[in-house]
Amino acid sequence: MRTAFSLIFLTCFISFSAISQPAGYYNTATGTGATLKTQLYTIISSGHSPISYDNLWNAFQTTDVKPNGKVWDMYSDIPDGTPPYEYTFISDQCGNYSTEGDCYNREHSWPSSWFGDASPMYTDLFQVIPTDGYVNGIRSNYILAQVATPSYTSMNGSKRGSCATPGYSGTVFEPIDAYKGDFARAYFYMVTRYQNLVVGWSSNATVGDILNGTTFPAFETWYLNMLAQWHVNDPVSAKEIARNNAVYGIQGNRNPYIDHPEFVNAVWSVGASGVLAATPGTLSGFTYASGMGPSASQSYVLSGSGLSPASGSITVTGTSSFEVSINNSTFLSSVTVSYSSSVLSNTPIYVRLKSGLPQGAYADNIIANSGGGAAGVNVTCSGSVTAPLLPEPTNYPVSFSAHNIHLQWVDATGTNLPEGYLVRMSTDGFASISNPVNGTVYPDNVADINVDFGVQNVWYKNLSANTTYYFKLFSYSGSGAARVYKTDGTVPQLQQATNP
Repeated sequence: MRTAFSLIFLTCFISFSAISQPAGYYNTATGTGATLKTQLYTIISSGHSPISYDNLWNAFQTTDVKPNGKVWDMYSDIPDGTPPYEYTFISDQCGNYSTEGDCYNREHSWPSSWFGDASPMYTDLFQVIPTDGYVNGIRSNYILAQVATPSYTSMNGSKRGSCATPGYSGTVFEPIDAYKGDFARAYFYMVTRYQNLVVGWSSNATVGDILNGTTFPAFETWYLNMLAQWHVNDPVSAKEIARNNAVYGIQGNRNPYIDHPEFVNAVWSVGASGVLAATPGTLSGFTYASGMGPSASQSYVLSGSGLSPASGSITVTGTSSFEVSINNSTFLSSVTVSYSSSVLSNTPIYVRLKSGLPQGAYADNIIANSGGGAAGVNVTCSGSVTAPLLPEPTNYPVSFSAHNIHLQWVDATGTNLPEGYLVRMSTDGFASISNPVNGTVYPDNVADINVDFGVQNVWYKNLSANTTYYFKLFSYSGSGAARVYKTDGTVPQLQQATNP
């Protein structure tokens, strides 16, 4: 097998895979169960433009090309390993084959005998894939299921043998685990895209073992449960997403179960794998006065497990009143949070009430968290914009200074307690403060202040700036002409300067 590949083929792949899901493609997919399945049928039937059987060879060059330019054959590929062989586009097309590794051909993963080789199923790229011709022949039109005892095993581990899945005992073919989800989602697509025909297919002896003769749920219970398990265990991969985009660029429709893995559960109530959690589920107390804003932020913790695809993002969507952020700095109407290995570790999401809102209550606003193939979770936020604040004062006060002195002391003790104290003050030093004379009462004035026993402090106010003041504290007993001052010993004294 040749290893060279055409730059034209790779360019085409890049071109087509860049075509992503158009905005609003699933806007009408609003129901659940049979209703949702019918809505999806309408969406993916519209715009479907079948290609010819011969054109499948060309289409594979854009839908099923490996990064190295080789054919992406799910019957021979070994993800993260070395495949036993690889095919080159065009030059390695079958022809004849006698053993595995001879050539690749066009495999109907939903065997064409199940629908009578009819169009447009016969060339639908969502179920026709390039595979090794010999393994394709070994698979034949056997049901895809889990093998109990293999009678044949391909070089990459695909098997044919008796069925191990409860509900069927015939011969089946089992792809490797890494691609079981791919096939499951292709099968979900087939009974959705062709739900107008699927009832008639159940008359086929083989496919009748997996179809129950109805439009919904279409599959027998045992098979539906198995496909759901494959869907969960092998989440949507980057390969599938690129292939979905490439097929859309060629035949004009999409596989909804790749774009929205959660649709499997929404339609059939099976295959719910991803789980999102938001704690707490309610935030309240956001507020600011009208004309101010935004409010202070609050946060909740978002986490997830079992998400699909294995690497992707969760979208956090605010409301017309509340905005969100992942860094508590830049707030937007919506943000995305990346995850890997199907796990979103605890991630804080910040929320605040937007600025510029009119006065009033903003109750029960829903912050939606969605993606990763999980059911969405909501956080309910409430807040209010209150009446405007009064206008601030026009000016500051003037002549701001420290021109007051506060004196404090602890009352005298002893056998004879004083009835009060006379505080005397001067600006000329302690020596200029004379002792009071017994029998004399000194009325309060700028320099002298009388203080009752027990008060233990006094204020001297409206003093001059940048001035040192001197104080003495005299105890006294009696009143009027009988007043007696203590002046012997050491009289308490202190000095204090005022500020500018």
